[in-house]
Amino acid sequence: MKLVFNYLNKPYPQAQNKWKSAISISLFISLFLYVFQPFGLQLLQHKHKSLVLLGYGLVTLMVLSFNMFMIPLIKPSVFEEEKWTIKKQIVWLVWIIFSISLLNYFYSIAFSVISWGGIYGLVMFLIFTVLIGVIPVVLITFIAQNSMLKKNMVLSQEINATIQEQKPDKEDHITIESGKQNQTFNAEHILLVESEGNYVNISCVENEVVKKYLIRNTIKNIETLLKDRKSFFKCHRAFIINLSYVQNVNGNSQGFNLELQHHDNTIPVSRTYTKDFKMRMIDLGKE
Repeated sequence: MKLVFNYLNKPYPQAQNKWKSAISISLFISLFLYVFQPFGLQLLQHKHKSLVLLGYGLVTLMVLSFNMFMIPLIKPSVFEEEKWTIKKQIVWLVWIIFSISLLNYFYSIAFSVISWGGIYGLVMFLIFTVLIGVIPVVLITFIAQNSMLKKNMVLSQEINATIQEQKPDKEDHITIESGKQNQTFNAEHILLVESEGNYVNISCVENEVVKKYLIRNTIKNIETLLKDRKSFFKCHRAFIINLSYVQNVNGNSQGFNLELQHHDNTIPVSRTYTKDFKMRMIDLGKE
């Protein structure tokens, strides 16, 4: 049982193109019901039967849009990708199936598609549709997680093969504004830039010791200042790293986690940046 819980708590990638997913699912449901007419829909007598059947897709699209876009805005902390797991994904998909079923039930009653009225009819309809959806949801989730995990593990091994020893420091200085003052750093000493609200925390390696400097600035401005330096890479909305200090790359289903020299915690690479990160690391290894 412990193994099951451990597996369910493994990271899981969230959908990146939500509109594409919502429209694809809605079109599939519309076409499936229109072509095959299951659950007794072939017996439906209605002068606009085709439109009624296609309406299920519209209802599905409305529910998916609310779930995928509005709920994450209401509870953003719940939907942080770094905290998203297989367990959360399954629960979330079951909820989506439940909410789609609920709205489609009332849609069916409104157009007299079914005669299961009252609380009993509602409960039976929901149990029936949710149970049908649970098994595919679990299987698809496990298959997708395993596929992304294998892909990113292979990519991480390819990147690790390109990592070389850190090159000697260069006297390349960069001046960063901090409020009304300026602060100058040796760019090659900068290990990591981390966003902290209206500030950034800059970690520098000086004589093998890490020193942190809290600067009143934004990570977007720092990214602009460092954009012409090949060693720096924004791997996450909150992190800019010096690629020269990457010592190991670990792949998981969400992307990569980086181990940096002189740094105890791993740094995530968002899936948005995984392709560029791989190319930058390979290019850096060739230099």
